[in-house]
Amino acid sequence: EWSALSAEAQKDLAESLRLRQAGLAEHTGGDLSVAEDYDRRCYQLQRKWLPETHSEVLISRSNLALGAQMQGRFEEAWAAYEVLFAPFKQTLDPYNPSLGGFYDDLAILATTLSEFDLAKEFSERSLSIFEAVLLPDDPKLAYSRYTFAGLLMQRGEYARALQLTELAEEFYEGAPDDQEFMIAACKSRRASALQQLGKLEEALPVHRAALEIYLRNLG
Repeated sequence: EWSALSAEAQKDLAESLRLRQAGLAEHTGGDLSVAEDYDRRCYQLQRKWLPETHSEVLISRSNLALGAQMQGRFEEAWAAYEVLFAPFKQTLDPYNPSLGGFYDDLAILATTLSEFDLAKEFSERSLSIFEAVLLPDDPKLAYSRYTFAGLLMQRGEYARALQLTELAEEFYEGAPDDQEFMIAACKSRRASALQQLGKLEEALPVHRAALEIYLRNLG
């Protein structure tokens, strides 16, 4: 869709996507202030050529809100997400993975702010999108199931939490890279769900398996 734009615009927009990827790399394992700088520069380049409601601009604004959230500026992040909520729904396809990620970020922030009903609503929306469009072996899908199961545990919905945790654990058990921490976390949650459902004999060996993984990694 950018082919009709000038050569200068195309160059700027290509650079904005490079900056976005650099920002994402810093978000996941680097310096959050550097990530925020990349995200802001990405947004500024895109706004030279694209309207505020363009899907790429919305994603960049969402990344800036996430950066504020990750740096503990929760009220600022929540205000930014509130402004973005309506245009995100209107602009993006209902099953766009970026919309799923947006809901996921909202769910995490709502949990931080103790807005647990909202957190469940957003997490469920995110999961429904990921289940519809992502492949079964996508890590985003497994982690979305794991996080939503945690919210269900808080609300006493143990049977559904158990089901989702089992699916997440199945993914992490078969993952090609080392996922021992997530395997242990899933086992611990699964054991807690089983315990709450009165299945104590099933829960005990799962608790032990989780503890063994934790101890092995600590040692």
